[in-house]
Amino acid sequence: MKPISDSECQYWQLPNVKITSANRRSVSVILLSAGRGTRFNSAIPKSLVDVGGVTLLERTISQIRANSKDIPIIIVTGHMSDQIRRTAGTISDDFIRVIHNENFANDQNIISAQTALSEIDGDAIIIEGDCIFNESSFGDFLSNFGSHENHVFTKGKASPFFNNAIIHSSNGKMTGYHKGERNPEMEMGGWSNMAGAILVNKHGREAILNCSIGDGYDPRFTYYFQPLVDNHIKHDISITELSEDSVFRTFNTEFQYLQSMDAIGIDTTIELVNVGDLHHVEGFSDKRVEWLRHKICNDGVWNLPICIDGELGIVMDGQHRMEVARALNFSLIPAVKFEHSEVDFWSLRENHDVSLEKILQNHRSGEIYPYKTVKYKFPIPIPSCSISLEELS
Repeated sequence: MKPISDSECQYWQLPNVKITSANRRSVSVILLSAGRGTRFNSAIPKSLVDVGGVTLLERTISQIRANSKDIPIIIVTGHMSDQIRRTAGTISDDFIRVIHNENFANDQNIISAQTALSEIDGDAIIIEGDCIFNESSFGDFLSNFGSHENHVFTKGKASPFFNNAIIHSSNGKMTGYHKGERNPEMEMGGWSNMAGAILVNKHGREAILNCSIGDGYDPRFTYYFQPLVDNHIKHDISITELSEDSVFRTFNTEFQYLQSMDAIGIDTTIELVNVGDLHHVEGFSDKRVEWLRHKICNDGVWNLPICIDGELGIVMDGQHRMEVARALNFSLIPAVKFEHSEVDFWSLRENHDVSLEKILQNHRSGEIYPYKTVKYKFPIPIPSCSISLEELS
C-alpha cells in the first residue's frame, strides 16, 4: 500500500483483500497498536505505558492468556513499531504475531484493522491498544466467541457532556450510533459508552475489509468499527454490556492516563492532586510567581510535577508552581508524593531550625518558614510531564 496525500485522497481505495492463507484459526484477538498518540506527547507508544509495573501491552496479553492459553493474538504496529516489536518479543508465547501497518501515518485505524483481518478467516475481537481493562472484561469478551455474531461491547450509561463514541440499543440490539458533541436536547436514555472492543463475524469482517473512499470512508478519519456500525441494521449487531465487575478505561493524554490509573487503583509516580489540599512549607517570591505564570501560560503545558508530603499535602518543592496553580484557578496539578521519612531536608539559614518536629508544628499552626529556608533532596529523579493547561482548569 502506498501513502496517500491530500491531493489523491479522493481517489484512494482501501484494499479489498482476498483471504488465502492456509494457516488460520477460527477465532483471533487483534490488538490495534499502530496509532501515533499525538496528544499523549510521549517518547513511547501509548500501548507501552506503565500499568502497575508492566507495559499496557504485556498486561493486556496476560489478561487474555488468563482466559485462553492458545487463542491467536495479532498485534498491529505502526508508530514506534520497533519498540512494540521488542516488547512483544520478550513475551514467551507461540501464538502471538506482530504485523506492521506501513500506512499508519495516514490512518485513523481502519487500515490497521484491515491489515489484521486480511490475515484471518474466522471471528475476531478487535481491541484498541490504548484501552485498559481488567481480567473480568476479557472474560466477557471471550465468552461471546462461538456465537458467530457481531458484537459491540459497552460499559456504563453515556453522558451528555463528553464526545466519546456511544451506542443506542434496544432489546440487546444496536439501534443507533453517535460520536462527537451532543445536542443539548439529545435524550440520553438507551445510550451507553463503547468499550474499546468489538467482535466481528464473517460478514462484519468483510464489511471492514471492503470499505472504500467511494463509500465515503477516508482512512485518515475512519475508525475501525465505522463500516460496521454505519450498517448496524444490515449486520444485526448485538450489544453486550460489560459486567459490573469489569473495568474499562481509555486515554488520549497524560492527564487522562493519570486519571485512569487512579480510577482503577494503580499507583503511578506522578499523581493528580487537589490544589486546595496543598500547604506551603516556606514563603515564595511574588515576582517569581508572576514570571513562572507567564512562562507556563506561554508554553501551554504543565511540564514538571511538584513534590509533596503525600499524607499532609506539604509542598516540599514547587512553592511557586503551587501559587501559579492558585492564580490560574486550577483544580488539579501533577505531583510526586513522598513521606518526610524518606527524603533528606535541611536549613539554608543558620538562624532557622529545620526539623520534622518544627515542620509539623508549623503545619498545625499555619505558620511557614521564610522564603529560601528549607531544602529537600529526593531519593529518585523527578520525572517530567506534559499536561495541557486546559485539562487542569
